[in-house]
Amino acid sequence: YLIENSRTQVKISVTDIVDGSIIEGADIQILDSEGNVVEIDGEELSWTSSSEPHVVEGLIPGETYTLHEDSVPDGYILAPDTTFTIDEDGTVISSAPVTEDGSILIQDEKTSVSIGNIFADDETVLEGAVIQLIDKDGNVIDEWTSGTGAHVITGLHTGEIYRIHVEKAPEGYESFDDVTFALKPDGTIDTEKTSADLKDGVLLVKETKKTDQVKIEFKVSNVDENGNLLTGAEFVLTDADGNVIVAQWTSEISVKDLSSVLVPGKNYILTLKKVSENYETSQQTFRISVAEDGTVSVDGKAPSNGTLTIVNKKKSTSTDTNKGSNTGTNNVPKSSATAANDVKTADETNTLPFVLAEMTGLICMIGAAMLLFRRRRDQNIDNR
Repeated sequence: YLIENSRTQVKISVTDIVDGSIIEGADIQILDSEGNVVEIDGEELSWTSSSEPHVVEGLIPGETYTLHEDSVPDGYILAPDTTFTIDEDGTVISSAPVTEDGSILIQDEKTSVSIGNIFADDETVLEGAVIQLIDKDGNVIDEWTSGTGAHVITGLHTGEIYRIHVEKAPEGYESFDDVTFALKPDGTIDTEKTSADLKDGVLLVKETKKTDQVKIEFKVSNVDENGNLLTGAEFVLTDADGNVIVAQWTSEISVKDLSSVLVPGKNYILTLKKVSENYETSQQTFRISVAEDGTVSVDGKAPSNGTLTIVNKKKSTSTDTNKGSNTGTNNVPKSSATAANDVKTADETNTLPFVLAEMTGLICMIGAAMLLFRRRRDQNIDNR
């Protein structure tokens, strides 16, 4: 805004882009249209951010200026340059966020690194490894147990070389040598100073099976009655107590290979948590045992060719159910229905002639009985 002496005034703060907290220790400059640091009253507009907004006076209205972050505190990424102008009435217009009181916000983001643990042979995710992140002084700054997803660490220093160390590999596996990495000022991985493999933005920790490890072969196939692979079924493989998740996946048009996650001498529970849509199966829980020699059995039986094949049956539709419950000739095959139509029931034939004949016979019998009765009566009267 404009003050009494008509000098412009603008406030500038450096904040955390996530929580909005004030960031101290960032070196800020205001540059002119040619990229030079602006000078006012013989002093360059360059300062280090503090807990209070920095106030700049005397900028020319209508001129375009650039806010440049020259350095940031450890754990943050340099913010991209932003521009701003000040109108004649003191209104601040900027490509960066501006508060209600006209303060420009330079928003810094913490560095972020993702680290995953995989089996070197096929890049299958390995769970259960205890991994440490060690700084240049040998201090363990983070430790975690690998899971199904990558582990994310924020606030690492740019330019510093970090070391990833596997303190304990999953049972049946052993780790390679430690790997290192470093971050550029913009937060991206500095590949020239990184020995770890990088895939889709994730640093990879690779492990291999122990050299004396026995070979295990076990796969899971989810199919229909015709042997076609089905998608969308959700599986979970846990330890024998059902407490630790060893693997979990959703079935695809491929057989799931679990050879790399099973360990000799261990027992597991495989649960079909959700069947493929419009299908059903008679069994959804399987007990898997791995012998010391690597032989796998499912519910006490060896799976064919090392593959557990789960057969799903198509669910009956409501139309099919109604067809089964209907009565009448709709349920009868055409040939049977046709034959049935050739047979007439008593209700379908003309019964009148038979009824008349029976009535006539009954009347005759009654008449004969009455005639006989009269004759005997007359004989009795004559005898008297």
